[in-house]
Amino acid sequence: AQKLDVTAENNYSLTVTDENGCQNNAAFSVMVNALPTPTISGDLSFCSDDSSTLTATAGFQSYLWNTGEISTDIQINSSGIYSLSVSDQLGCEGEAMVEVEVFDLPLPIITGDLQFCVGESTTLSVNDTYESYQWSNGSNAPFIIADATDTFSLIVTDENGCTG
Repeated sequence: AQKLDVTAENNYSLTVTDENGCQNNAAFSVMVNALPTPTISGDLSFCSDDSSTLTATAGFQSYLWNTGEISTDIQINSSGIYSLSVSDQLGCEGEAMVEVEVFDLPLPIITGDLQFCVGESTTLSVNDTYESYQWSNGSNAPFIIADATDTFSLIVTDENGCTG
């Protein structure tokens, strides 16, 4: 038996001759199919109190994520590299991967004198710089001045849009 390795798309013909000198011809076409090119979409960066759905291009015969899941969509909640292998109807395989980053939530700490004398005040501020501030008294400043006994809370938003 003889073998011919074909690496290019083309029309081929083959002539065979047996030990009696009889010949026969065969013609065939070889098609080289493009490899599948899946894409992965979804939020590739988000806050740690959230999650994201990664979605692969539809229309392939099979899907295998590096998480072991075999669907077009996976739910994620941690940083890392997510890769996907797909096969098309002809058995050709393709791959895609994305890197996901999950941001920690900000942890603001209110600082300032928590005790003061009647007629005085104290400045309450936060331990770090953030994109926005929302104090329980309605202030949007990075600090407030307290001149009476009260309870204050603060919600901050960092540069990644995460709140804490």
